[in-house]
Amino acid sequence: MPVIDTKRHVMELGLAPAPYNDRFARVLGSALTPAQVTSILSMADLGYLWQIADLLDECRERDGHLHSQLQSRELRVAGAEWELRPPVGSGARGAEIARWCTARLLEIEAADALQRSFPDALVSLMTAVYQARAGLEVTWRSEGRRMVPASLHFIHPRRFAFTTDWRLHLWDASGTATTYASPENTNANGPFGQFPGLPLAAFPAGKFVVHQPVVRGVYPTREGLGRLLVWWSTFKRFDIRDLLAYAQWAGRGLRVGTYSTGKGEMGEYVSTPDDQQVLLEALDAMSSTVSVAIADTTKLDVISAPTNNDVHERLASLCNAEMSKAIVGGTLGSEVTAGGGNRALGEVHERGELVIARSDAQQLAATLRRDLLRPMVEMSFGVGRLAPSIVFATDPAGDLDGLAKRMKIFADMGGRLGQRSSANALQLPEIEDDEETFGGKAQTPSTPAEADGVSDTAQPPQRPTEDS
Repeated sequence: MPVIDTKRHVMELGLAPAPYNDRFARVLGSALTPAQVTSILSMADLGYLWQIADLLDECRERDGHLHSQLQSRELRVAGAEWELRPPVGSGARGAEIARWCTARLLEIEAADALQRSFPDALVSLMTAVYQARAGLEVTWRSEGRRMVPASLHFIHPRRFAFTTDWRLHLWDASGTATTYASPENTNANGPFGQFPGLPLAAFPAGKFVVHQPVVRGVYPTREGLGRLLVWWSTFKRFDIRDLLAYAQWAGRGLRVGTYSTGKGEMGEYVSTPDDQQVLLEALDAMSSTVSVAIADTTKLDVISAPTNNDVHERLASLCNAEMSKAIVGGTLGSEVTAGGGNRALGEVHERGELVIARSDAQQLAATLRRDLLRPMVEMSFGVGRLAPSIVFATDPAGDLDGLAKRMKIFADMGGRLGQRSSANALQLPEIEDDEETFGGKAQTPSTPAEADGVSDTAQPPQRPTEDS
């Protein structure tokens, strides 16, 4: 049997649907303590990652500043315009393959809650900057003798583990379970629910897209910004919890009740249990009443909160600033300090953010070429060296205007510029063969796609089989 037949069967199946019982994430809430954080980080060091994935999710959903800064960094790449560029020197064939791949990616749609369109997939993959890993399972469909990505299925970071070696495994630590909607696609005793799961490297290239960006340059069990940010988010949560108690004191006053025991300065009369109960009820009712009656054997005082207590604000600001520095490289883009800022500092900060965005874009592009674009080209055309690269327009438009002026000066001086490379540098779209154009000189028509063997009607090269 040809190898490709078995491979196609594997690629077309959905092998690792999310188990329905995986929705039961561990939420610590008010039980979160530094000791709990340390314990969870220690488990992650051993390669068991589901607890830290849940903790990082919880921190992000409860901290608006943390989420906004992470989203800003993620969408700087995931929300940018993108294009596929053919390899240098690949000619008309490479350009046509890049256009074909672009059309196939844009066709991917999300049919249910756990599927991702291609723009959605970019957002999911960029969360790996925080979680250290993000994954998608790709199901493929046949179009004649070509293989096309049909759907992208989200894989939660808690499902990954380094259980026995440095290969990333897909392991559902809480076990697998059939789903109500598609029980035929799941197995309650499947291999992903049995220790140590299955290494993703055991599957054909293109079956899984896994993004593991290098953020801190350490072992993969300790990667990602989450390990750093979780501490500041935890401290901030303690601060907010105490601030709410302080706000209640400031709004209502600290109510203090005293009852007579006959041994102190209030006199020789001892308050009765009824007197004590009336006092307690009065303390509870003071936030909603303006009058109260208590026995003369008891005393009630209200202590006002100090008006110059800024310790909570200072601690929250410190936590926010440290998170901003870790995520986007500074604080000027997220808040204005008491001393304000100036244009020069803002430009320095913007350049720092741009460097980070370029690095994020390059790493994501490398992952997509390795796990999606190259397999797509190899399975459809048999020439992986012609796999295009994805490029994200992360640079501000102002920088591109300056580059365009430099290119024009160079051309006016007699320098030679390639139209395709110049358009790529300025992040301008490719010209289609049948597209009307304006400006510039007429170009020599490119070789028809059919003659180059790339169009949808052309047959790809024969793939090798076991017999050959």
